[in-house]
Amino acid sequence: MEDLKNFKKYIENWILNDLSINDSFFNNLPKCPYAKKALINNKILYDFSNHTNIYKKIDEIANNWNNFSYEVALIKMNNDINPNLLKKIKKDLNKNYDTFIFLTDHLEVNEKIENISFNNMKYNIIFMQDRLKLKQARMNLNKKGYYNNWNKTYIDQVEKLNEDIL
Repeated sequence: MEDLKNFKKYIENWILNDLSINDSFFNNLPKCPYAKKALINNKILYDFSNHTNIYKKIDEIANNWNNFSYEVALIKMNNDINPNLLKKIKKDLNKNYDTFIFLTDHLEVNEKIENISFNNMKYNIIFMQDRLKLKQARMNLNKKGYYNNWNKTYIDQVEKLNEDIL
């Protein structure tokens, strides 16, 4: 439990001190405009798993999901999981759960848009969110100019993901 407590504290600091800072690249919006609100409103589920029981863990979370309780579930994975296995798990989860979208953050995969990093730099994480809510959030961000400075490759990736969400 101490490890989960440390994970939660680290993520809270990441949200407050990195993801929630306004950036001109995102039309003076934060990197992750909804993270701070989810944190303040206690809408983040923190959990942990490993590659052998992740599917069981996701089943538990999905079966108990309540859209009024959580905006996102953050599942801390072992730090020794390789990026290809985490990517395969993400692909499997997205294929098998039509009401959720799964994204990942791996220590060895640098997630950048232009020169702006989105990595937490300490943990391997699976993010679980309601598909339709995420699509609506992305549409709202588009209206606010969040994607104005993104190059076409990044925009195409977001549009493809939005198509997949439908």
